Amino acid sequence: MVDHADRPKPSWAFTIQSKRQNRQELACGMKKKIRNIADLRTGYQFRGRVVPDDNGDIDFVQIKDIDDQQKIDIRDLTPVTLDKPERHFVQKGDVLFLSRVSRGNRMYGIVVPELCRNTMVSNYFFVLHRKNETILPEYLSWVLGEPSFQNRLRTLVRGTQMNLISLKDFGELSINVPDLHTQQQIVRLNELMFREAVLMDQLKSKRAELIEGISRSLLSGRSKTK
Repeated sequence: MVDHADRPKPSWAFTIQSKRQNRQELACGMKKKIRNIADLRTGYQFRGRVVPDDNGDIDFVQIKDIDDQQKIDIRDLTPVTLDKPERHFVQKGDVLFLSRVSRGNRMYGIVVPELCRNTMVSNYFFVLHRKNETILPEYLSWVLGEPSFQNRLRTLVRGTQMNLISLKDFGELSINVPDLHTQQQIVRLNELMFREAVLMDQLKSKRAELIEGISRSLLSGRSKTK
């Protein structure tokens, strides 16, 4: 009886297997160190406190300017003045990483949106300027907040009152970089999930208001009948 398992595979079978493997590798992506994906630097550190200048032509982003959706609220940024500020500017498509947080809080990424004026960020943020277009800023921001990445961050965090990570240690961490199509799918799925969460919160709020209104009406009606 012939053992079919011992038969050599035809060349076309190896070709199909190779193509399948390549597709899987493209979807899963390859591991790349953050320093090889983006140019890294810290935000700007004033020697003292940030002094607003109503005549300043530079907007300055601080932690207070990050909203609950982990986006920059550009409506009320602090105007400042600085000599030779050009090398500190951020631009649309850069990703900020909140590298200093109160103990127990989470570090995360923020995509820089379209900006109205020249803008700088505080030294609480790392600035990631992508070296090429092989990674979407939205995907990069997402993967920096992904649980497995956060777990690796915790092993490198220093400080007691304030958790922080060094720029060097951060740059040595690796992330998966799949093909652009897979990145787009991940970004869309997470946008949908976030929108659903917002709608559910709004629904809960409306339902609570409705129940409270009905309860007051019932209480009011009972009081009148007495």
